[in-house]
Amino acid sequence: MAPLIEVGDKVILTGWYDNTENNRYNPDPDQWVGIGDRTADEMSHAWIGVTHLDEEGLEKIKEDRKARPISDRD
Repeated sequence: MAPLIEVGDKVILTGWYDNTENNRYNPDPDQWVGIGDRTADEMSHAWIGVTHLDEEGLEKIKEDRKARPISDRD
């Protein structure tokens, strides 16, 4: 079930990288890696889909969710 984000709420992305030899997906643990905008740099991307709801739409979704049995909720 998609979360409802209301005015004033914050969405925070935290990312981290394991560039050590313990990471089996790291092709070269000895290679220096820096953060940046180039494709050779470590990057983190967050894709968030947002649908704007007016007050009426928000209240309708809240009511619909409350009406569903807990076992049917995602």
